[in-house]
Amino acid sequence: MRVIIAWILPILYLINMIIYAVITKEDDWYIVTALPSGVVTQGKTIEDAKKNIREAVELYYEDEDMDEESFSDPMLTPIEITMRHGQNTVR
Repeated sequence: MRVIIAWILPILYLINMIIYAVITKEDDWYIVTALPSGVVTQGKTIEDAKKNIREAVELYYEDEDMDEESFSDPMLTPIEITMRHGQNTVR
């Protein structure tokens, strides 16, 4: 009698994606927010901030069962707001 043991291995593949991010400067740091996930990180230089957001987003989605259709491009649009100019009315 012959016994055959079969191991079922998950098929893993890598997906290269383009993510969009907003980078702002606050004091001596560059703050970067990935869209649409909302993941935020920082770096002393723009390159450091970009490196850090790549790593942070990869970790954010690490346990997700993702495919290319799971991502959608964010829609960036200007929105007009009205702000009070002058003395602060809060006492």
